[in-house]
Amino acid sequence: MEAEARVLQHLGHEVVIATPPFKQLPLWKAQLTEQGLEHVVWSPYKMFERMHLAWPIRRLVLATAPRVHALNIDLAVICVPWNFIGMSMAYVLRDLRIPYVLAVHCKLGVQTLNERANRLLRDTLLGCAGAYGVSAPVTDSFKRLYGDLLAQATHTQTVMNGVDVIRFSPDLHERNRVRQELLLEPDARVVIFCGRLDPLKRPTLAVKAFLGLRAVEPRARLLVVGAGSSEAEMRELFDRASQAASVRFLGQVTDTARYFRAGDCYLSTSSSFEGFSLTAAEALGTGLPIVVPDDEVFRSVYGGCDDARFCAGDDPTIWAHALRHALGPPVSSTKTSKASSREYASNFLSLPVMENALRGFYVEVSRGLANSSASLDQVSVGR
Repeated sequence: MEAEARVLQHLGHEVVIATPPFKQLPLWKAQLTEQGLEHVVWSPYKMFERMHLAWPIRRLVLATAPRVHALNIDLAVICVPWNFIGMSMAYVLRDLRIPYVLAVHCKLGVQTLNERANRLLRDTLLGCAGAYGVSAPVTDSFKRLYGDLLAQATHTQTVMNGVDVIRFSPDLHERNRVRQELLLEPDARVVIFCGRLDPLKRPTLAVKAFLGLRAVEPRARLLVVGAGSSEAEMRELFDRASQAASVRFLGQVTDTARYFRAGDCYLSTSSSFEGFSLTAAEALGTGLPIVVPDDEVFRSVYGGCDDARFCAGDDPTIWAHALRHALGPPVSSTKTSKASSREYASNFLSLPVMENALRGFYVEVSRGLANSSASLDQVSVGR
């Protein structure tokens, strides 16, 4: 979101970021202020998300309109993390005749609406000035779900996420320092698993794959970066295999880059809901090979990378074999691989590449708005 706001600022727009309240908001708000961004709390009742579409509920949603109107904005950007999440915001914006863009961040599901909901959503989407997905399969899923509801002139394209390849870069001194902090042996072969520890990420498959790797590579160690409901089950699997000493559970951390630098390989076992794996891109930026699911999203983003290995299904043996192959020789002899990983990340998955694509997208949106006598003097980003 911050990167998109920067692009809009560079295009000459003022940016207001609107979100519901959440636990880390005070810290995040302070960071936004440092970047010259304004934040407001806006959380209309989720009428579309809950399919509560009766007129009294719609009036409740529209009760937030005066607060939005007071911002004096001319374009909004709504982040869409799932099917119709964000459409209640869109309903308010449509009522105020404020055009908006939809930024779609995951593969959308299939959902059939009744005729009443279709009519209301179709009218709401008349305010949509454009939409983008963070990977080609995400964009395709948006077109499948929304295609019949959108005006034909709505500009739609793919804008892949980008990562900071300066922040996520190799650093031998920090690599050695972090390994010493974690009491890892100098010759340890370290696999990184980073993300929420919940069933959608299939962390137990990751554990079983790693244990399969340990059977043939006793130097293997696993760093688990993240927290969640599946951590207890993961720990139990290690205890049952008498392998608790081979894993480090690091919890939720503010700086993941230092742990990527300590690694030799990155592992993602996420299920097919993923729209784009940022952590896999961050791993490539740090020079790590990656082992990821063989699905359309990962293939569309990482299919051209020689240091990506794809695994279909949930057989731990297949994943363990891919991990062993990805680890290859020790780090001292993998400079070519590190350069290859970083080159792919820099050329296709970096922030400058993403920002350039976003600029092109907003030029098209601006052109469409100009044709309909709209303007982009001030911009609001909402999620």
